[in-house]
Amino acid sequence: MRTAAVIATLNEAERIAGLVRALRGEVDEVVVSDGGSTDGTLDRAQAEGARVVHGPPGRGAQLDRGAAVAVADRLWFLHADTAV
Repeated sequence: MRTAAVIATLNEAERIAGLVRALRGEVDEVVVSDGGSTDGTLDRAQAEGARVVHGPPGRGAQLDRGAAVAVADRLWFLHADTAV
């Protein structure tokens, strides 16, 4: 079974790269669903290999968008400040 981490973000540039790097060894796929960041969050997430989607802010809607594009069998929903 494949597992995807789905992370809702909004201006998490300082944290997102480290989290995506840490998750690479734990999950098969990382999806970052952004709600309108203006601080480089998306660029940093993509640079670390995360799949990125974006749309209006709202954690529930963001997690739903992320889940919709994930191709894994299991989903793990995380906050950007999660320590792995």
